[in-house]
Amino acid sequence: RNLYFIYLIELRALMKSAPYLVNQAYYTGKVELDDYVRQLVAKLLHTASTFRHSFNERQLFRGERAALKDAMRTQFRNISRIMDCVGCEKCRLWGKIQTQGLGTALKILFAWDSTVAARRTLTR
Repeated sequence: RNLYFIYLIELRALMKSAPYLVNQAYYTGKVELDDYVRQLVAKLLHTASTFRHSFNERQLFRGERAALKDAMRTQFRNISRIMDCVGCEKCRLWGKIQTQGLGTALKILFAWDSTVAARRTLTR
């Protein structure tokens, strides 16, 4: 059940950021691959949009569950700190990458306005 919940969080964050991802210019360093990456992202977003069993993050932490959001944030930070103490460098790296990915998805869901982000462009 936990893996399914994490999948739903990642999927919902992907769909919420879809307007931004569709309009983003992708630079791989090879011009012929740029269009291919754009097609792959569009295909991924199309596939994700066919999944109907998502949730509404605005209703997830309403009412009695409002305190759960802060508890979840605290637990997530604790997990990230614990990953710093893992002895195996390979395990620590993979754990940190996974934790960072989930943290990014949670930020997209709870602290990101997709209408503003769709108009935002990255500069390098």
